[in-house]
Amino acid sequence: YTKSIIKTTVGINITGKRYENKERKKQQDDIVEKETNKFTDITEKDTLFWCFYIIKYGYDEYTHSTKRFSIEKAEKISAIQTIKKNKQLLKQLKLKKGEIETDLLNSEVISLPSFFALCAYNNINCFIIDGRKYFEVTNDNETPNDETPKQYSIVYKKDKKYYMDVSLSDEDIKSKIETYRCNYYKIENINKPIKAFSTCSLQDLRTICENLQISITDSEGKKLIKKEMYSEILKYF
Repeated sequence: YTKSIIKTTVGINITGKRYENKERKKQQDDIVEKETNKFTDITEKDTLFWCFYIIKYGYDEYTHSTKRFSIEKAEKISAIQTIKKNKQLLKQLKLKKGEIETDLLNSEVISLPSFFALCAYNNINCFIIDGRKYFEVTNDNETPNDETPKQYSIVYKKDKKYYMDVSLSDEDIKSKIETYRCNYYKIENINKPIKAFSTCSLQDLRTICENLQISITDSEGKKLIKKEMYSEILKYF
């Protein structure tokens, strides 16, 4: 069973540059979200874990499953046992074994690092879209001569919850990923979403502002200086 969600917007009268910016954003996002999309209806609290479960087993398996509380606990314990057998993989990902195990065992809602670990141990490639920024989780164990394209899943975050679009074809996913890579801001380090001010060039900050759709001019049309742009970017996070 899938649930159709029809997005609506409240009409606001705006003119000039702001209107143009809004129209440009709408055109860029049209490819990302359509009214005909069908989104996962995850009723459990740990929506991020269940997105992982759906990627691994399929949405039909989720919708037809019963005793989900027991399934969630069993899957997390199984993941901890797998981690104990292969600690090296976490080191490669620069994740701390103790923190991941504690999170999987005790937290009501798993963290992003734990999600990354689950994806790594299950060879899952995934994009997580949060507003105008994204994480890319790539875990394919490919040989150098393997020309098979990576298979990705896309997880969306909104209002502290995660969901997926189960209506997407492989071509849809490929098209969306190209859009994200070209127009959205990629977070390379979950613990440091943006580099230190001293290491950012003026062009770096302009590109980030463009990806996050942050204006690089003030209310009077004057261009922001480097420090002002960095301050506006920090507000986004």
